[in-house]
Amino acid sequence: MKKLKVLLALVLVSVLFGGLTEAAEPGRWLDYTKARADITGFLGGEEQAVLEGSFSLNYPHSFSLTYVVDGSWRKIIGYRDLLQLFGLGTSEYVTDNFWLFDLYRDYVYGLAALSELALEYEGRETLAQREVDRFVDADNPDNVYWIDRQTKIPLFARQGDKPVVSVANYTFEYGFTEHYTSIELNINFTAEAGKLTLNYKDGHWVAAKIEAALPAGPKVVEFRSWQVGTDEIGDVSALKNLGVYIKEAQAALAENRWSTVLDVMKKAVAIDPQYWQGYFYLGYAYGRMGNYLGAVESYQQSLMLMPDQPGVLNNLAYTYMLQEVNLNEALALAKRAVAQDRKATNLDTLGYGYYLVGSYREAEKTLREALSLADEKEQSEIEAHLRLVQEALRKAED
Repeated sequence: MKKLKVLLALVLVSVLFGGLTEAAEPGRWLDYTKARADITGFLGGEEQAVLEGSFSLNYPHSFSLTYVVDGSWRKIIGYRDLLQLFGLGTSEYVTDNFWLFDLYRDYVYGLAALSELALEYEGRETLAQREVDRFVDADNPDNVYWIDRQTKIPLFARQGDKPVVSVANYTFEYGFTEHYTSIELNINFTAEAGKLTLNYKDGHWVAAKIEAALPAGPKVVEFRSWQVGTDEIGDVSALKNLGVYIKEAQAALAENRWSTVLDVMKKAVAIDPQYWQGYFYLGYAYGRMGNYLGAVESYQQSLMLMPDQPGVLNNLAYTYMLQEVNLNEALALAKRAVAQDRKATNLDTLGYGYYLVGSYREAEKTLREALSLADEKEQSEIEAHLRLVQEALRKAED
């Protein structure tokens, strides 16, 4: 359909409307809680497509992305700062942020949030050939917002002396005269400035494009084929509860409250028996409490779910070594951990394993490498293991 694009200059003209200056409410342009769309993500402008998939939202805290990697489907579900990652028959939980969800939250929800402020009506004006209502933030009177009377979209916003929203252009479709059907906004209330394009589809405003100048490079995400009122996220009640337990466990770990770690992680694995990190936390807590069998069983359960996870391999190996049992298996586990992640703690375990089986030269070499990679907190234990090896070498030479 042919469109007529109206390029805009940001010229603000005050207009008197006589008796039509009654107080107005800012209103909401984001008038739905569930939606899904197909997306394409680009890195470095629109030159290199790095992501194709199906995106869903459930306002305000839940998102999902389904995509294909190497011919296999993967899915990410996010609730607040907890991500559940699905792929190759496994699921994993990560307390972290995902760039796509953050981008949508910052730009789209961030724009919608401006209308949720404690705004006071100040008058009606014309901005970029559109009738707008001017509001000030009751809590921050230096912040002023000009909101389109018809669409309820902020066309201009100033926080102090800083413009945080400004309209770049809008587009009309022939045959639809009520208001514009596409609008491009300059966004400057995010960490990095960018642009947000909204389209009017089936009676709702939806994101069409987000352009962000991120520190890692420009990113562009294009959205299409929106379906409002549905999503592909599913029930996130388990994810919500799991998020609570994970935060409790992390706080307890920081304070060495091992019995609390056990209590909450048992609840977590009851929610999702595939939660391998839960068994890992259980193994660590059992180990710190001196429960060798509990530690081994928990690490083994974790390893069944994630056979090549270096942290689990390393901790199970070291648990065996502390008891000086199953040393050949422990050494094999430690070698696998180092093969996956050649970091100081894994090398320390491998070096200590070599010491326990009498391979002192290999132990010394491995521990010296571990020491070269160690941070300050890791050095003392590695140095203690290295002293044991050096003492064994001296005795062997006598």
